[in-house]
Amino acid sequence: KQWYQRRVAITAGILYFVIFIYLGVFILLSILLAIVVDNYWTIAKMNVKRERLRGRKQLARAWNLLADGEQKLSLYDENLLGVFRKLKPKNDDEEIVVLLQQLTTNINRFPLTLT
Repeated sequence: KQWYQRRVAITAGILYFVIFIYLGVFILLSILLAIVVDNYWTIAKMNVKRERLRGRKQLARAWNLLADGEQKLSLYDENLLGVFRKLKPKNDDEEIVVLLQQLTTNINRFPLTLT
């Protein structure tokens, strides 16, 4: 009888220890994973902001190269048509001009004033 009680106590102790370790590891891994995911999203947001800023700077630089410091840009400007020829190589010049006219009439905040 004493041997049986000792065996039950040892088994209960082992079971308690295994459950305690399992739950402890599970909770600690969950916390570690939460920290890693939070840091990942923070860095990802910073990278997205950096890429958007870089894109805005490149667009401003492209506008300055196209407009040569002027506020108006002709639909038939060779630089502008050249850009669209590279973007849409299958379109001819008439289709590009129609596309630009649609852009200027349909987009309220389009920064170009095309004439």
